[in-house]
Amino acid sequence: MGLNSRQALLNYQDRPEFNDAITRAKMRIEEYAETRLYDKNGCNGAKFTLSNNFGWKDTQAHEVYGKDGGPIETATLTPEERQARINELIAKRGT
Repeated sequence: MGLNSRQALLNYQDRPEFNDAITRAKMRIEEYAETRLYDKNGCNGAKFTLSNNFGWKDTQAHEVYGKDGGPIETATLTPEERQARINELIAKRGT
């Protein structure tokens, strides 16, 4: 996008003419980070990004909360279910 800092991005988001584009870009970044939660090598970075940039929370009891403050149900996924979820997120990103 040609911006020099994270703060510049946030400043542009407050301007009505850039709000939609910046919001869509941030949503794509959030979707990518969410997919990395399922990746052994990207999990810690994804947790850091989601909590520090998108308002996600991980409590002491390991309950995960979304940016709306509500709990996110967690489950152990089979490899097939995990791949289906990743494919779903990739498909969303294409729209």
